[in-house]
Amino acid sequence: MTTRTTLTILLACTAALGCGPTDEYCQDVESAASAVVLDAVAEEQACTVDEDCEVVAVNGSCFDNCSRVIAVANRDAFDAALDQAETEHCVDYDGCTLIIPPCAPPDGAVCGDDGVCVEG
Repeated sequence: MTTRTTLTILLACTAALGCGPTDEYCQDVESAASAVVLDAVAEEQACTVDEDCEVVAVNGSCFDNCSRVIAVANRDAFDAALDQAETEHCVDYDGCTLIIPPCAPPDGAVCGDDGVCVEG
């Protein structure tokens, strides 16, 4: 069963019976959206100097993974992944409640000794 089919069934159930999405359904949507963005973060984050790196918030309307460090050169791909997560997954999050995790403040972004952006 596709996410869209499940959503249609859940919306019909909500309208007719006053029920809502299950916790498992909501977690599946959160995980799918999160995976799209974390895959973009996992792409190679090559750098030469600290200014090649930046801290980004890794969250959307249906997920929150605090922050990560990416290469500035990969910002467009990261932003595209955020948009994709919203349009392909978060759109199906109606009736779910996002629980925002406690996030430690980021330590900044630097170019590591191995030429990859890291927190620090």
